[in-house]
Amino acid sequence: MNLATHRWLVGFALALLLSAPGPLVADETDDKPLTGGFRLGYRLVDVNGAETKYREDFDLQEGAHLFEFDLEMVPTDGGTRKVLDRFELGASNLGGEAFEAFRLSAEKRVVYDLDYRRTEFRYFYEDTIVPHSLADPRLSDGGDFRVGFKYAWLKVTLILEESVRNYENAVEVFLPGFSLGENTTNNTTLDFFFLDQPYEYTAQQHTVRVNARPTKRWRIQASAAVQSLDLDVEATEESQGIAFNSQPFTTDVRGAGEIERDLDFFDIDLSSRLSDRVGLIAGVRRYELDQEGEFEFDVDGRGLWQIETTGFELGAQAHLTPEWTVS
Repeated sequence: MNLATHRWLVGFALALLLSAPGPLVADETDDKPLTGGFRLGYRLVDVNGAETKYREDFDLQEGAHLFEFDLEMVPTDGGTRKVLDRFELGASNLGGEAFEAFRLSAEKRVVYDLDYRRTEFRYFYEDTIVPHSLADPRLSDGGDFRVGFKYAWLKVTLILEESVRNYENAVEVFLPGFSLGENTTNNTTLDFFFLDQPYEYTAQQHTVRVNARPTKRWRIQASAAVQSLDLDVEATEESQGIAFNSQPFTTDVRGAGEIERDLDFFDIDLSSRLSDRVGLIAGVRRYELDQEGEFEFDVDGRGLWQIETTGFELGAQAHLTPEWTVS
């Protein structure tokens, strides 16, 4: 789902709200299944000074913007409530803002909890050392997708979660025109410098949580999470000028790399009430990290990480008085 689709969805929901009779937000005494609100505006921008500095610090663009949009549906009819308890759709700062966000969530209690979020953000930076106009836009966008299922029995609650994160970053630096070197007494110059280094990664996480109370005195909490990440990066560097030895130089370097990471987390917490005033607490933690990366850019590089950590906790707690507790 791209940002254009997000704008279409928000536009459709906005048209639905505008065409609905009555107020957009239900009164406290009403039981309306559909509520929502929005904030539209038009911004006028007049920069008196360095426009590039204004874009670095604020980057608020002129034009029409949808600053905030919220739509919530809580079904009241029995047929819909069999599959859906709540549906929410929201967006903020649409219309060319530096940070745009979109979210969608749906929930059926004790059955599923769906949550989708996506953001797009943009940065502008200018190197003030170079006297010529310099546009260094850094465009990034990413999204999070999470779905969870919760099952509850008399003494045990089981929670399953799946999440996927996608992130893409376009990093590009361009220094145009003529620039004197650090020591102006020699002939060192830089005609131009260009670096393009986009990267993208996808991370997935599978999580299981269990809360159990087998007896009135025992409580068990356990969780396990397995996370994987795949990152791909490409790089191109070009430059031209005169070096410190008064000889012309040019560079044209290209490369690529990748990183693979696996993370495993395991936690178990136990608590037992020996009496109304004394209790025992115990816990076990296990973390594992495996990461391997390769990058070829002028020189070849390779990195390998393997980390394993195991921890144990044991403690006691005593309630001496209603005001004093010793752990």
